[in-house]
Amino acid sequence: ITPGGPYCVNGGTVQLQSVTPGASWSGPGIIDANTGMFDPAVAGPGTHTITHTIAGSCGSTDTKPFTVLPRDTVHIQLPNDSICYNFSPMQAGADINGGTWSGAVNSTGVFDPSGKAPGAYKVYYTYAPNCSYTDSANITIPDTLFVTLANASVACFGDATATLTALPSRGVSPYSYSWVSYSSNAANLSNLGQGSYTVQVTDALGCFKTATATVNQPTQLGIFPNSVLVVNDSCF
Repeated sequence: ITPGGPYCVNGGTVQLQSVTPGASWSGPGIIDANTGMFDPAVAGPGTHTITHTIAGSCGSTDTKPFTVLPRDTVHIQLPNDSICYNFSPMQAGADINGGTWSGAVNSTGVFDPSGKAPGAYKVYYTYAPNCSYTDSANITIPDTLFVTLANASVACFGDATATLTALPSRGVSPYSYSWVSYSSNAANLSNLGQGSYTVQVTDALGCFKTATATVNQPTQLGIFPNSVLVVNDSCF
């Protein structure tokens, strides 16, 4: 028997060789006794004795040990499996260093969500000191959070009677609200006068979106000589 190996358990079948053709093969992992086809996955990790036998009165037997190496295992470790489009890049990790990153990350395992559409992105990490193994994981960018905040108006100059309502859609509920310069955390902000108002809405994944609306008011009334004054009596 011609010595060979070691072989990886996940490396595929191997054709064993002998200086004397026409004999039979036997032992763990032999899947064809006539040709000497050896399957490391069938044999399993460890050292196995393979026998090569020439039959007949002048026959002989030879044995050799063949070693099967276990498959290297590695696991991708993600801080989060979902990330918002407007978040900072995320560093992926693995439980064993020294492998190679590929897929939707750069060569150091960094996933940058900026400019990417919502959807699932596949990440691969290959570790191959002996018997190569590749782990994969999905990183999902959820649907982009959208916030509607419509402008409003008050009936009379100087009134503070307007209400603005933030209406989020997409993203992942529940939502939280934070109005700039106000302590309110409700979707509505009431008793508002003329001005510009901004709300930040954050969804359950931490994705956030800001929206701004304006409260308008009519022009202040004035009295001018020799003029006809039309008055909105609802303001009095």
